[in-house]
Amino acid sequence: MLLPAISLAHPPSRINAVFNPETKVLELSILHQVGDPQGDHYINSLTISLNGKVVIEQVFLSQFTQAEQKALYLLNDAQEGDVIEIKAVCSKFGEQTLTYQVE
Repeated sequence: MLLPAISLAHPPSRINAVFNPETKVLELSILHQVGDPQGDHYINSLTISLNGKVVIEQVFLSQFTQAEQKALYLLNDAQEGDVIEIKAVCSKFGEQTLTYQVE
């Protein structure tokens, strides 16, 4: 009985990240195709770590569009060579993680 429900749920397919070293803004686009972004299947949360330390945790109640969740974050402490880890979690099933080195 649970297999059909799980097969419809899926983790985010990809995380795109761009960090602007001048403005210190991290721009995220999490690709996650859903039928109704205002329904019960969406990107539920994002966790952002800087050099292994969690600096941002955000919970969402819906997704930006049927295709993606978008977010912007100010990371004042990020410097060249630092490692940013972004974890996006689906409200139904699965997660996707991206490790990004600041250049």
